[in-house]
Amino acid sequence: MTVGNYFEAIGTLLGRKLIDMELVWDYWGETFITLWEEKYKDYVDGIRKHFHHPEYGDATEYLYNEMKKREQKLQ
Repeated sequence: MTVGNYFEAIGTLLGRKLIDMELVWDYWGETFITLWEEKYKDYVDGIRKHFHHPEYGDATEYLYNEMKKREQKLQ
């Protein structure tokens, strides 16, 4: 839960342009992408379904999508 709240905060800051993508990328880079794809996405989807809370983790999912865009630019 703590990790989820952390990434939700980072995604919210990024969405509001209060933190720079380059800073986020330098700190987390591909590690966050792997974490989302291998573990966290299933957890978020489970919470959304179990608690009928479809917006749960939206900022974290936004963070993931922006990180994927950044990764594609690097390739």
